[in-house]
Amino acid sequence: MLSWRTEHARRHDSLLQWFALLNRAVFWFHPGAWWLERTLSGLAEEACDNAVLARGHNAREYAACLVELARSVSRSGARLNVVGMAVPGGLLRQRLRKIIEIGPRPRISAGWMGCVAVVCAITCTIAVAGTVEHAGTKIPPTNQTARSENPPSIKFVLGDQKIEGDFPDRDNVRAAILRQWQEKEYNNANELAEMVVGLGVRTYFQDRGYFKVLAHDLVTQLQAVRDGKQQVLVSVAVTPGQQYRLGTLAFRTGAGHDPSIPAATLREQFKLRQDDVFSVAEVRAGLEKVKELYKTNGFPEALLEPQFGFDDAAHRINLIVQIAEKWRVGSVF
Repeated sequence: MLSWRTEHARRHDSLLQWFALLNRAVFWFHPGAWWLERTLSGLAEEACDNAVLARGHNAREYAACLVELARSVSRSGARLNVVGMAVPGGLLRQRLRKIIEIGPRPRISAGWMGCVAVVCAITCTIAVAGTVEHAGTKIPPTNQTARSENPPSIKFVLGDQKIEGDFPDRDNVRAAILRQWQEKEYNNANELAEMVVGLGVRTYFQDRGYFKVLAHDLVTQLQAVRDGKQQVLVSVAVTPGQQYRLGTLAFRTGAGHDPSIPAATLREQFKLRQDDVFSVAEVRAGLEKVKELYKTNGFPEALLEPQFGFDDAAHRINLIVQIAEKWRVGSVF
């Protein structure tokens, strides 16, 4: 992912995005300002995707890294359109499809994006000027009392799910997803579908060794309203890929020396053992235990970064946990 971040910095995307946000803040009432901010974010990500793929990176592995990053941001409670991860709403699904199925496209220059921003900002300014010019015309009041009635908000819930794909126990997968997500409520159908597919379907397969699973062709369909809740049918196709098992589990520090805590003790925090079916949930649980272990040993700010090495021939994932050991509590350094 280093080349992806480097490309954002090289193109000064953060600065351009800042101007787009400033324009949106000034002309918050104009739809064009909101469109500009979303469009520039999408173009910046597309340009960086092209640059990464043009350097020869594997499209599926790159897509898997983006999905994992999006899931991490989502779990932290932040929105997905942060710097370097501008994938609001359903655009993440479209972006992954472009990466895997289409590959690199003609480069989008930062200069061209800047021209788009300038043109849209000028358009917003002209529109505002016209609005101000006509602001003096007042509509005479009527005898009727104006009322603003907001329709009652309705929640969206998972009514049913269809899962297509070449894998066994399809009915069991569907039943497991329904049990987990059927009672959860969301503000709209798109949000519901993304959570069900991203954190439901993909997690189900990744916890069973299918680390590179792809969920695609997502379709939502509104069903009946029951008990004041809108039922939604979510249909998705799944390509599991190959099933992986755990290969080696190693620990490294940024300084190049052995971790302060013995590697054997760190391995004990993971339930996964060599040749066990690889489970993302088990890896996450092990990382949390390692982090707590570092806290009790005087490293409350220790940072852990899992790195995955794929041995497709042997169907193994070699896991390396990179540890940034901060200074111990009470250290004078």
